[in-house]
Amino acid sequence: MVIPSSINGVSVTKIGDYAFSHLQYLMNITIPNSVTSIGDWAFYDCGSLSSVTIPNSVKYIYGYAFSGCSSLNSAYFEGDAPVLGAGAFEGTASDLTVYFMEGAQGFTTPTWHGYPCQKYLVDRPSDITVISQETLDKIDEIKITTIDDQVAGQEFSIEFEVLDKNGQRVTEYSDFINLTADGCDHISPSIVYIQNGYGTVNLRMGSHRYIGLIMEISRLLMI
Repeated sequence: MVIPSSINGVSVTKIGDYAFSHLQYLMNITIPNSVTSIGDWAFYDCGSLSSVTIPNSVKYIYGYAFSGCSSLNSAYFEGDAPVLGAGAFEGTASDLTVYFMEGAQGFTTPTWHGYPCQKYLVDRPSDITVISQETLDKIDEIKITTIDDQVAGQEFSIEFEVLDKNGQRVTEYSDFINLTADGCDHISPSIVYIQNGYGTVNLRMGSHRYIGLIMEISRLLMI
């Protein structure tokens, strides 16, 4: 589910109290950068929600916003630590881990508000290097190299390659990237390591039975 950044020209700045509570089918949610606060009980009892990314615009997460999300095992924060209300992550998965970006302020390790907490890419592979603009300019598309005839709701893995305009794999590209998928209900992990222009990702097929991968070239972490 994608929350729009504006409705009828009006910016969406808050996710209201109880806005998405009890949506058991909700597996993923995209929160726009316009949102500055997440209201009380906003995602209460969304039992299928396994991961959430909090954009850097969010300054407040109010009481019990994600409580009862029993499958929620990862929360990614793209900015500084927001003010966290009582019980915001109460009743989530026992292995819930909080991830924050390099340079973000307000987070504490090894725990933050009682939850395991660590930086993005803290265990990044040793062969990762600075990606030059020349390499980025080469990238033209992602090609799915293996995919079987899948049915709606089925989980599977796919392999993909990062190609240049000549259809050749960009072998000098090794990096962590943000990967989203059009046509599926779930993607794991959303932060993918690409090694020598090659990667794998796990998906759950949506009802339309097609997959389109979208790679965000912007770096998660400049090294």
